[in-house]
Amino acid sequence: MDPIDVELAINKSTTLTPDMQPSPSRPQGILRLTVDVPHSTRPRDVALPPSRWRNPEFLAYYVLVLIALFPAISAVTRLSEREPNLLYSTACAKARDVQPNIPISLNIRDDYLQAGYQVVESYVDMSALLLTDTMQDNSDHQYRTFRNNVPALTALAGAFFVAKAVYTRLSADKDRIRFLVLFIAAMQLGLHGSSAVKVFLILLGNYIVGRSLHTTRALPAATWAFNLAILFANELNDGYRFAALHPSLAPLDALKGAYPRWHVTFNFTMLRLISFNMDWYWAAHRVGLLHTGAELDEKQRPPTFHELAAYESFADYVAYILYPPCYIAGPIMTFNEFLWQMKRPVRIAPRDVASYALRFVISLLTMEVILHYMYVVAIKDARAWAGDTPAQLCMPGFWNLIVVWLKRFFRLWALADGVEPPENMVPCMANNYSPLAFWRAWHRSPNLWATRYVYISVGGSQRRVLATTLVFTFVALWHDLSFASRLGMAQQSLRPAGDIAILLVPASKLRAHAVVLSIAHMHARQYDDHWWYRHLWAAGTVGNILMMMDANMVGFVLGANGIKYLLFATDGEGGWYASPP
Repeated sequence: MDPIDVELAINKSTTLTPDMQPSPSRPQGILRLTVDVPHSTRPRDVALPPSRWRNPEFLAYYVLVLIALFPAISAVTRLSEREPNLLYSTACAKARDVQPNIPISLNIRDDYLQAGYQVVESYVDMSALLLTDTMQDNSDHQYRTFRNNVPALTALAGAFFVAKAVYTRLSADKDRIRFLVLFIAAMQLGLHGSSAVKVFLILLGNYIVGRSLHTTRALPAATWAFNLAILFANELNDGYRFAALHPSLAPLDALKGAYPRWHVTFNFTMLRLISFNMDWYWAAHRVGLLHTGAELDEKQRPPTFHELAAYESFADYVAYILYPPCYIAGPIMTFNEFLWQMKRPVRIAPRDVASYALRFVISLLTMEVILHYMYVVAIKDARAWAGDTPAQLCMPGFWNLIVVWLKRFFRLWALADGVEPPENMVPCMANNYSPLAFWRAWHRSPNLWATRYVYISVGGSQRRVLATTLVFTFVALWHDLSFASRLGMAQQSLRPAGDIAILLVPASKLRAHAVVLSIAHMHARQYDDHWWYRHLWAAGTVGNILMMMDANMVGFVLGANGIKYLLFATDGEGGWYASPP
């Protein structure tokens, strides 16, 4: 979190001055495609350092990267090139004399407890997007849902821009909020059918809580209690049924809409509901930045509060909570930031939107190519890791982190609409140089939200252990909508971050790389201009990436029962390519 937001959000109102506005430079070349975050226009007053892309040092790195990529890719493609049925059938694996992978013995979900090779159809989809002669790993639920609905989402975005153009042309009122409310009403009915009434009733309840208590200290607790209760109630009641209220209302349950399971993605809506009430509460108590007319950037908009009358507008509230580009899956914006962009539209250059669209297309195609030749998600979901060598065990953890990064559609829609939400994935996983930087950049918009509304709210750095524990607990519970899973994960989520790291990272790696990372962090300002400093930092980065791979494998693949196996496989005496006993 930027120091401006951290410090000022917990203090009384502070006047915004021009010297508080950072003016970062913009990267060029390949960095503009892979690292740069397209944003509204900002002045450029920082000179770029000399480019190293073509110097001999980087030419040597290109060769090393190509050499390293070969085993990283081949370790997974060799697993994927087998008959896919071998991922699921012990008998076939033994018959063909290849190493066994035994997912059926590892508590696969009931819908995958089918004999042998019938299960593969649930994991690998023959209907490839481009490469029709190969099978594709289509087992990631989020990506499968998105991929299967790309035409529908594109049509929805197209309808949004067509309706916006027609409204702008025919209506004398150019108010964006009014158009958004009209489109939201139509979109909610189309997506959720009669369940749109349930969504609006929840919004109304949260608004009543905020309006009634925004001047009292009871609002934060009441807001959290209301929204957590709604989140659990949604899950327990499977989105509710009208027939449960009265049998005569049963016909309403048949009006399902295109996306009837509205409660599945309601966790994103919940974040915005809390944001609205908390921003209203802080504005009523004059906590944050006091706007003086200066132009605001993306770090200054969230803590800069509006006049209290702005929070009383139910239309502004609905437009923010259900803003079409960000409604289904984010990114998450604060209410303050959204309303500032409605009042003072940001300047987003068409070139930035075009480059982000190109970035999205390249990311989508990269995702397709990876999943056509490396069935990393299927291996993860099927827990087909028993008998793998350490290299084969770690590479699915690496590539699973890579494929998560390739998701950009909804921010592109918002940018094309002239709204600048936070970028969810700033750098690629392999471009993070410290655990803290990785945490801040990984799912960045929910992280910014958690920092502002959880970490800072309970005291921030003044209560670091409590605040950090609550942030990680909330993220873990919020991320998994299964009520049973929440209860099962609660004990693990409450562990301090340091204990989790010790459990997830093999001890030898932790000792070796923690020293490098600590030296790099402690002396960053003193030695960052020395020639050797970049190489020391890079050595620490290797440890950081290995930590993330191990955490991903433990958190999403092996579980607590597989930690011992992981520790032996990655640090055992058998060697990098030897199978554990």
